[in-house]
Amino acid sequence: MYFEHVNENDLECMLDLLSRVRNVCAHNERLYDYRYYKSAINDTFIHTNLKLKNKNGRFVIGKSDLFSVLISLKYLIDDKKIHTIIDDINNKINL
Repeated sequence: MYFEHVNENDLECMLDLLSRVRNVCAHNERLYDYRYYKSAINDTFIHTNLKLKNKNGRFVIGKSDLFSVLISLKYLIDDKKIHTIIDDINNKINL
């Protein structure tokens, strides 16, 4: 399978992040303040396009937090599925 704009190193980092978040969920651990300490995903077009906060030229949001999970999913699954996930999250937040 080919992931546009994702190289091998990015893919490895994203999959490791998703695996760790999956384990947090599976073991009923606290997810809302989860931090991925092994590494951080690389800067992406999404970081730039959303004009996320950066410090010393490096983005500080969406690198090793829950937002980085959504960014990873955006790159790894098709648009219809990511929009369904985002809609589900919005619906849960707006209950």
